[in-house]
Amino acid sequence: MTAEHALFREYAHEPVYGIVVDHEDGNGHRLIGTAKLFVNLEGPFAGEAKYTDLNGRKWECVTQGSFIFDVVNDEEGPGGYGYRLKLFHIMADPTPILKEAIRRGVLPVDAILA
Repeated sequence: MTAEHALFREYAHEPVYGIVVDHEDGNGHRLIGTAKLFVNLEGPFAGEAKYTDLNGRKWECVTQGSFIFDVVNDEEGPGGYGYRLKLFHIMADPTPILKEAIRRGVLPVDAILA
């Protein structure tokens, strides 16, 4: 698990929307989209899971995010796929997850303000 997901007991990404466009110069593609991040946090939970994903699984928190990925043609690229990742940009609102983590005492307010 990455440091960004350290507060999560478990999590899942659920794509909402995505579009792929070719670069104007024909040398790759851009993927632009949105997704939901469903989370179950560490620590005690005083209520029931309130959110349901498309698979019917229950979650304690959910937030929205968006992303932009740029790949360029590169025959020497990793994995032999002929592409190399040029841009990886994630935008998300952590507020719902942070609010719940603070409420549970999993994350002290000082950790956010430091």
